[in-house]
Amino acid sequence: MLALVILLAGAPGASNDLEKPPLTVPLFDGAERTIQPPSDPLKRPQIPDYRRLFNLTVACWPEKSWFRGELHVEGRLANKKNAQNSSVDPVSGTITTRDDRYIALVARIPLISAAELDKERNREAERRGKIAEAVGNLVSAYAERVMQVRQLSLLQALEKRAQERVRVGVAETGEQVRYLEQVAALETKIQALQGDEIKARLHLLGMCDETHMARIDAYLDTFHR
Repeated sequence: MLALVILLAGAPGASNDLEKPPLTVPLFDGAERTIQPPSDPLKRPQIPDYRRLFNLTVACWPEKSWFRGELHVEGRLANKKNAQNSSVDPVSGTITTRDDRYIALVARIPLISAAELDKERNREAERRGKIAEAVGNLVSAYAERVMQVRQLSLLQALEKRAQERVRVGVAETGEQVRYLEQVAALETKIQALQGDEIKARLHLLGMCDETHMARIDAYLDTFHR
């Protein structure tokens, strides 16, 4: 037995192979971290007040004018015949009748238009519906992203633990790769949620004029510090 050990030790390149470290798969983000998971307890995300955000957006558009002049123009073509416009030719005895034709333009300007009021109500209802949808999308994406970030921190700790297990040779590389794939999928989802937040935020800002956008931005910025 001793002779076999001496023979293996003396074999060319044997010591170099034993000294080579095992293959190490890098972490997904390449950042240095420990295997310790987050020590602080989970904090529920402080989401924007949906009602306040809705009211801010509804009120950020300039006050609308209730006077909208409505002009209706009608064209009329009429014929007028009567006996006074008739004449008799004394030679031939032919009776000639003259037609009076005229064109009239009639304009009407109502003080209160029921049709315009209905249009105004429909426009405002549609606008409020779009605002409500954008507020819901923003609040939902923000809350979900905060929870996914917490889950990501736990998965990253498990990914680092798997890397250490592979390094010391107690686990195969496939264990770390599985965690790496989960981390990559979660990172992609978080980026998509950030995109949904930006889209909803721009939608709300688009409902305001330029002088009132700052109020919406200032309120939402308090949740991204």
